[in-house]
Amino acid sequence: MRTRTKSILIRLTPEELESIDRKAEAAKLPREKFCRMVLSGVQIKEAPPAEFFKLITEVRRVGVHLNQILKKANSIGLLDVPMIHDALDELRNTQAMLYQTFCNRRI
Repeated sequence: MRTRTKSILIRLTPEELESIDRKAEAAKLPREKFCRMVLSGVQIKEAPPAEFFKLITEVRRVGVHLNQILKKANSIGLLDVPMIHDALDELRNTQAMLYQTFCNRRI
């Protein structure tokens, strides 16, 4: 059974409807859900492109490999701890930068 049983009629100009459709599409949301979210005061952000998720996956994969190398190096006593911390910090900063770049784009 539907939970939303009430409807309202809103008249829009073609430009207003096009604007709503364009913004809903950018957010990867159906028009109706987009409108409900806007009316609820939710800040809607543009959905990140597909490349974003590929980049995050790749950065995480590199991090996993780096972690495996560090465990092996630690087991045989070949660690340069400051250099390793710098590399890990750089990896985390790269991931944070990617996240901030793509997730803070507002519509």
